[in-house]
Amino acid sequence: MVDETIAPEVIAADPVALARAQDPVHNPDIRLPGELFGPGRANSRGFRMEEPASVLPLLEARDAFAETIWTARPMLADDTAPEGAAEPLTSPADRNAVVGPVHNAPGAEVARALDAAQGGFAAWAQTPVTARADALRRVADLYEDHCAEFCAIAAREAGKILLDGVSEVREAVDFLRYYADEAERLEDEDPGTGRGVFVCISPWNFPLAIFTGQIAAALAAGNAVIAKPAETTPLIAARAVEMFREAGVPASAFQLLPGDGPSVGGPLTSAPRLCPSRL
Repeated sequence: MVDETIAPEVIAADPVALARAQDPVHNPDIRLPGELFGPGRANSRGFRMEEPASVLPLLEARDAFAETIWTARPMLADDTAPEGAAEPLTSPADRNAVVGPVHNAPGAEVARALDAAQGGFAAWAQTPVTARADALRRVADLYEDHCAEFCAIAAREAGKILLDGVSEVREAVDFLRYYADEAERLEDEDPGTGRGVFVCISPWNFPLAIFTGQIAAALAAGNAVIAKPAETTPLIAARAVEMFREAGVPASAFQLLPGDGPSVGGPLTSAPRLCPSRL
């Protein structure tokens, strides 16, 4: 400003106008965030937590679910009504705050899910890989559309801050799109078939991301899945399963059994008709 050789008009020039005058503004050699994985797979949608214009709408959308009550129940191929009374699931931050009722699966429903999964596997394995992949991509889109709701459940059920809730959704979305692409690529390079029925047990600390990742991998390859979420975080899992079904994944190919390890996890993992795990 003390350099008299520089015209006042230059100093007072609008910086936005100067930036827009650059052609092109975007360096074509640097991929935009949404294009990080190239033209074949879209990156998951993110938010700038330090930028109010980006994060405030998400906060407002999440807060709209502050009083919402979600329900978790066994979601079987025959979609029968749950047996027995539900137990209230409370927030880890406030044990007096009920997030939603949970119907845990009794032993009879575990056996029924295993029976149905055999037939579900046969039909799902015969579904063209492109159809399976497209269904997973539709799930990914639904996850992103309901990011605020997932963040609300993650906060109230699992005690996650907003940044962690967004990371849960983004990782899950990336899993879905990645395995959809990989299934199609491998079908072209080395065609194969599904192996059978997989049981997917997920932990409480990644109640959406890990829950979704292992399920997406199994479904993409043509396997049937029975999922058991951690007994402390079944609500977000149940909401996710609703989106899988909305996206076109058959109920017979993907069933949910909430419950604890001894009552549900043990009978599932010891069932002899499951697909043997391979390293």
